[in-house]
Amino acid sequence: MSFKDTTTRLSRTTVALHWIIAVGFMVMLAFGLYLEAMPRSPEKGVLMGMHKSVGLIILGLAALRILWRLANGMPQPVGRDGKGARIVAGAVHILLLIGTVMMPVSGIMMATAYGTGLDIFGWELVAATRGTEGFVANEALGGRAGALHGLGAWVMIGAIVLHVAAAIKHHSVSRDGTLRRMMGRSVGA
Repeated sequence: MSFKDTTTRLSRTTVALHWIIAVGFMVMLAFGLYLEAMPRSPEKGVLMGMHKSVGLIILGLAALRILWRLANGMPQPVGRDGKGARIVAGAVHILLLIGTVMMPVSGIMMATAYGTGLDIFGWELVAATRGTEGFVANEALGGRAGALHGLGAWVMIGAIVLHVAAAIKHHSVSRDGTLRRMMGRSVGA
């Protein structure tokens, strides 16, 4: 099996990174909306810690995926869509790649601006400063990061809906093998 993506088959690395990040990101979006609706409580604090931990892991995987894309280029389409559809598909793919980085980064900005610190399931990366002597929250940065995080969530939900709709169209209408290839199977050229 090749480590390079081809028109007929995607590498295991491409397929694994796509699905791990996709499922993780969609779960995080739903979890984030759930957290947003929760009243402030100790339970919410624990769940927020889990949200931040998984977000940091997704950031690491997203950075790896972007490096993989830079090394391998974007996969060539299997179908014969028109130029307009290819432009929209390319824009949505780039938006999804950027969003998988931008969402965790805006979360990091919020956490550090408000002094809550960062850890991955207890492994401290940035110590909490809230409540320590001399701590001053950066309300402006935290607010902007929060607004970006909130708006970014809805933009990503829209991009994911478009991406899934296109996958269904390729599988059910065009029947061109795009979704089968994304599942790690070989398709005809």
